[in-house]
Amino acid sequence: MDATDSGTATFAERFCAQHQIDPQRFATAVVRRTLHLPMRWLAPIWLTLRPATFEPDLELALFCGHQRSARDLEEELHEFHHDSRNYGLLRGRLKQRLSTRRLRRLHRRTMRSV
Repeated sequence: MDATDSGTATFAERFCAQHQIDPQRFATAVVRRTLHLPMRWLAPIWLTLRPATFEPDLELALFCGHQRSARDLEEELHEFHHDSRNYGLLRGRLKQRLSTRRLRRLHRRTMRSV
């Protein structure tokens, strides 16, 4: 039995196994799936022009990738909400950042699947 079949698998391990992606691409794949619109469509361009814009999102995805439970995920999301980089026009008022609601849903679906 490997880690993706057991209860000890992390979010990243399960996500990568289910979507057949390289673990190195985990954070980017999660961010792209959980961005608010219209940034989801603009992300490839924006990542090239202003990669620092997504730094808090990529960090959150990496931290969440190590989590095994919804409670641990909530702790990371709480810290993300209070990250000073999430304030301002683009990320704060226009919400052009990762959607924590979508991330919760993705985490829940991924961790329930075997």
